[in-house]
Parts: sequence; C-alpha cells; structure tokens
Amino acid sequence: MPYYHNIELSHDDPFLNLKEFPIVDKDLLRENKYEFKSESLNPKSTHNVTTGGTSGKPFSFLLDDSAYGAEWAFIMHGWRRVGYSPGDQMITFKGNNYENTDREKYWEYNPIYNTYEFSPFHLNSNTIDHYIQKIQNINPDYIHGYPSAITKFAKLSQDNSKHLPNITAVLAASENVYQTQREIIEDTFNTRLFSHYGQSEKVALAAECEYSNDYHFYPQYGVTEILDDDGQEVSIGERGEIVATGFLNKSMPFIRYRTGDYAIKGSVGDCPCGREYRTVESLQGREEKERTIFIDESNEVPIHTIYYTMHGSTLDGVSSIQFYQENPGEITIRIEPHSDSTAVDPDEIIDDLQGKLGEDFNIEINFVESIDLTESGKKKLLIQEYE
Repeated sequence: MPYYHNIELSHDDPFLNLKEFPIVDKDLLRENKYEFKSESLNPKSTHNVTTGGTSGKPFSFLLDDSAYGAEWAFIMHGWRRVGYSPGDQMITFKGNNYENTDREKYWEYNPIYNTYEFSPFHLNSNTIDHYIQKIQNINPDYIHGYPSAITKFAKLSQDNSKHLPNITAVLAASENVYQTQREIIEDTFNTRLFSHYGQSEKVALAAECEYSNDYHFYPQYGVTEILDDDGQEVSIGERGEIVATGFLNKSMPFIRYRTGDYAIKGSVGDCPCGREYRTVESLQGREEKERTIFIDESNEVPIHTIYYTMHGSTLDGVSSIQFYQENPGEITIRIEPHSDSTAVDPDEIIDDLQGKLGEDFNIEINFVESIDLTESGKKKLLIQEYE
C-alpha cells in the first residue's frame, strides 16, 4: 500500500514491527482512500462498503467478498459456547425494510440464514400480539438482534398473557448491552444473554465467555490493542480505546485502526474456559449510537438502528448528514453533499427511512453548505429540541 512505503521494519518480533505503523482513523482513511488500497488488489473479488460515521460523516472502503463468510464462521464459533448449531431455528430483530406492515406482517423470512427477521420499528403495545403469535408458530430456539429491540419485546411480552416459547439463549449484537437490559431479557426469557462485538470494517471480533460476561478477542481475526489517548497500551484494569489490525480484508487492510469503541483491558489466559485470548470487560461504543428517534409519543428506536443500517448507494454523494427532530413522527435531515446536491438522491434516502419508520413518518431533506459544529468543534449526528 502506497501509504506505508517509507516504513522500515527492523524487528524479528512481528508485534514490535506492528508498533512501527502509525495509528489511523476514519478521517485519515477517508482523505487518503487510494493510498490504502492494496497494490495486489483484485477488483473482481472486492466490493465497496459504505457505513455511517458517528459524527454523521459516511465512511466508505473496499472489502474482500470473502470477508463476510469468514466472519460468519467466527460468529458461529462464538455462538456454540451457548449451544447454537447451524440449522437451529432463530428469529432476529433487524433494521431492514419491511414491505408488508400495512397488512400487519412485521417480519420477513430470510432463507439464506433460515431465520425470521422481525421489525424493531413497528414493535409497540398495539402490535405485540401479532409478534407473539408469529413467534409462537415459529417456536424458535434462539433470539438474535439489537438488545434495545429485544429488551422492548421482553417488556411488552411481560404484559401479555400469551406463553412464549422456551428460548435456549438470546444472541445480542450491534449495540452496547447495558446491565438493566441484560437483567430484563434474562428474567423474561429465563435464559442467558450472549453478546459479540465487531464492526463493519472487520478489524476485531470478540465474543462473551460462557463462564462470565467478559469478552474474548479472537487473535485469529486480528491483533487488538487497548490504547490510551496518547496511543500507549493501557494496564490491565484500565479503560482504553480498541485499536485493531484485521486479517480478513486483503484489498484495503486496516492497520492499527481506531474503532472509536472503548473497553476495560483484561488479562490473557486467566479464565476458567482456558482460552489464551485477550479479555476485556465493559465494552462501550460511542454514546451517540445510543440516542433515540421518536416514531410517536410512546415509540422510539435508537439512531443506531436507523442510520447505521443505511448502507450502500443510499449515502452516495453524502459528505455529512445530521438528523434534527422537534416533534415525534417527523424529522429533518440536513445533508452536506460531496460536491453538489445533484449527486445525492433524496427520494432514495426517504424511501430507505420510511421503509423502516413507516410511510406516515414525515421526512424533510435540506441541503446545506456545511453542518454546524458544536461549541467543542464536533458534529452531532442527532439533535433533538422538544418544547
């Protein structure tokens, strides 16, 4: 990769050589994208991925086509710790578009993964009966998805007299798991909540241990460092940022990449499970991910569930984006285009969001020259001003 041409590696120890590489972040990669492409890149086996950034600046990069399959194998390995086997019946709460909600169908069947995907956007006291009845018919072994949506389903289920199937485990993903959520879910379903941690960039993957709620990072997936603000490794028991070097993506390798996520560093090998893997506890994403948009007065969903599932061409031409909400059921989206507004398709953005939030959710798009910064110089993804 051209960006690293001047780096000299003089150590026999590869981990010491790794420290010779600079720490990189989204802004650096965004501004120098072509400098980070592999010189042996095969465009036929790669694709472009666009994800939302926590400050509202979309981030795009190249990813090997094989990365998804490889990551799925790691996830399956982690789920085996609580008994999962491929083919077991699963339901999931996932931020997709759901086309038949007007006919009170709040789910879609995904034959690739043999799972029923349920909408987290339409889950409320008026629809819970439909959810429970369908889930009773499916009789799943596992529930998978956003812990915020599963917690909401658990709370609504507690007020419903219908019996829920026996669940072997709840498999949480894509969001922070808070202790109150864990308690509600485990009490409602009388089973273990089991979580894993990863990112679209695929630089680090960790799964909870079957003996505790600590996470084990897979060393076969990538090298994970827990660093302080000065880029130095923190001590065991201290909190630091997860900086990682992934092994799955050869087309545009991320080396010492700042994830923006934080954890308390644990030991290696000091666990009843016997794994010689780095452990961490108290995994935390950036707080912006946990803020919510109100669909109506009594129904809210995390901004993570909405914006961070806007992948692909939806964000093409968008340099920065900001959500502004004054009232439930409506939102204004401020878009700063890369060059000019003709490169952005507002109808595609509205269709994508209304597919999640409902056709009655009012969305207005405003193009701006630049999105205002906060007093500290940061861009906020979501601003809410309720009277």
